[in-house]
Amino acid sequence: MKAGFRIKKRYWMTILVLIILGWFGYKAAHASHKSNEGTKFVIGVSQANLTEPWRVAMNNEIKSESDRYKDLHVIYTDAAHSIDKQKQDINKLLDFGIDLLIISTNDSKSLTPIIAKVHKKIPVIVLGRAIDGYDYSLFIGPANEVIGRNAGQLVADLAGDKKVNLVEIQGLSQSPPVIERSKGFNEIIENHPNIHQVDTIVADWNRDKAEDEVIERLKKNRKINFVFAHSDAMALGVHRALEKKGIQGVNIIGVDGLEGDDGGLDLVRRNILKGTFAYRTGGNESIQYAMDLLQGKSGIPKKILLRVNKITKENVDQYVQTKQNTLDEPKKLKKHIVLGFVQVGKESSWRAANSSSIKKAAQDFDIDLKFKNANQSLDNQIEAIRNFIKERVDVIAFSPVVQTGYEEVLREAKRAGIPVILTDRELDFNDDSLWLTSIGSDFQEEGRRAARWLLGFTKGVKKDINIVELQGTQGSSPAIYRKKGFEELLKNNTNYIFELDSEVGAKANHWHTDVTFVPEVPKYSILRGVTIPGVGGDTVWANTNTAYDDLPEGLKRLADKLWGIHSNEFDYAQFKQSDINVNEVTKKYRAVFESTVFKTRHPVVHVHAETGKKHLLLGGFAGKLEGYTTSESERLLSIFDSYVTRLENTVRWKWTEGDVVIWDNLATQHYAVADYGDRHRVVRRVTVGKNVPVNQENEVSRLIVKK
Repeated sequence: MKAGFRIKKRYWMTILVLIILGWFGYKAAHASHKSNEGTKFVIGVSQANLTEPWRVAMNNEIKSESDRYKDLHVIYTDAAHSIDKQKQDINKLLDFGIDLLIISTNDSKSLTPIIAKVHKKIPVIVLGRAIDGYDYSLFIGPANEVIGRNAGQLVADLAGDKKVNLVEIQGLSQSPPVIERSKGFNEIIENHPNIHQVDTIVADWNRDKAEDEVIERLKKNRKINFVFAHSDAMALGVHRALEKKGIQGVNIIGVDGLEGDDGGLDLVRRNILKGTFAYRTGGNESIQYAMDLLQGKSGIPKKILLRVNKITKENVDQYVQTKQNTLDEPKKLKKHIVLGFVQVGKESSWRAANSSSIKKAAQDFDIDLKFKNANQSLDNQIEAIRNFIKERVDVIAFSPVVQTGYEEVLREAKRAGIPVILTDRELDFNDDSLWLTSIGSDFQEEGRRAARWLLGFTKGVKKDINIVELQGTQGSSPAIYRKKGFEELLKNNTNYIFELDSEVGAKANHWHTDVTFVPEVPKYSILRGVTIPGVGGDTVWANTNTAYDDLPEGLKRLADKLWGIHSNEFDYAQFKQSDINVNEVTKKYRAVFESTVFKTRHPVVHVHAETGKKHLLLGGFAGKLEGYTTSESERLLSIFDSYVTRLENTVRWKWTEGDVVIWDNLATQHYAVADYGDRHRVVRRVTVGKNVPVNQENEVSRLIVKK
């Protein structure tokens, strides 16, 4: 109780501390005309819809916080689930002469261009759900991968060793929060073979759609033990569907943790949900930082990740009481806050400027700052944090040297009731209760930006390009995520040629469809023969439509319902494991190919976008069937593959140098016959276009893991 009391008492101190721990300055642009007399600033709030309770709560927080500023006027819009209307709303807000835009999107990909356009004129705060790219002033939202991992762990804890069937209810398909929550969730679930995910339903964050979809699916499969819904509203829809069908005993887990009737907290109390994951909407913080931006203050970060709390029946009342005490706490704040800050080191002029700005801001805000420099040492940083705990500082903040190794000392801070803030860099462990919030930059997007520049700068260059990459501290957030973002774009860019050279052991002698480990599968592949052996080295293609047509009716019905998990953790272009002296080309290829692991859920039978015919979508990247064990998957995949590779479904091409072959990647599999011994063979491949496979129920493929 003592530690809990200290956290309640100190929570509001951290709000003040957050102001001094960023580094991105921004001078706000001001509109020349104000509609209300006495109004200095006008903020526009663009909501994707107001049918989600989470968004209503967000607007309420924005209104409550904005009422504290007498010279501030806020204009609200509701796009009512329409992307086109939200674009119109943004343009109208600009016409009103707003000084700053706060936007919460549903389909961030479609809105990224207009947000980037607005950002060139005025500051933009993205709230709740991230957008693609880097063209915004500040993002405030939850760590969605953490939510997913925590939800997966809760399912695993509740299931124990029992064999259970799981259904995942997603929001908008392929939106960033859905991708990230699913990724984190599946990272945990895939380590528990007793948990079988039998279905995925896309309900667009809508309670009624979730209810209708579940009722429809229950006609086919009533054996459901667990449901993970990406929002409490959709979780409530699931409960109503199960109630209508008289099904009991299903464990439902949601996300949002809002108060009020039928909010997540109420549903947990009534035992409708086994758990939910609560996080602040960011409404209060968006206005606080908006005013800082508009007033030209420095120290504004690029990204703020909000703390996520696991709520179950055992702690729901304690959580609500703590939250209420937090709201009452500003009245009791002591005059001076003691902040213990541990800097990474003095590795650059940027870091020196960062340290200077923190010291100056602490002085400006009358904060008692205890500043330590770790000199790039994890041990020094841990020692400094322990000393701060002994000194009973009010808040600890630090920029981690590396992503791991801090768990023990942060648990000590938690037991002492001292909140911890991460700045500039993040940590990589599952217990997010050990830190209050994280403020910093989007390093992965910075890596993507570097790759975009490179792709633009080298466009049209035909010769080989050698790249030298200079990284920061090994194991640190900037080094890890900038590398991921940089290599992600280079690897996925279809203008770069993929070369299979037998002299470095690269032989695609496995049946496969190209690049099925991502949701957007290449439409067409083009292969050119560069160096061809005198004997052997043919390529064989198989027709996956005739393979499906050849299946017996019973296997067709089974295949129509199945989903395959495709991954690049094993590559069809396998290098010889016996090669001891692997050359640099091989090393570079493997490093890029394995730098990011993808896992994608594809229908086993997809409907071709142009012909409307059904095709089997399997091959070398398909390692498992959803809802089946590894051994069961292997047996079923072997049966289906045997129909693909029947000789009557195939055509064989004998290469000569200079030959070019073009094929429909989503209608075929192919195999490079490795019957040429040690003779030299080089072929070069490019892919063209992209398409997301769809099954007969109009359900699309989706990314489930990217790490």
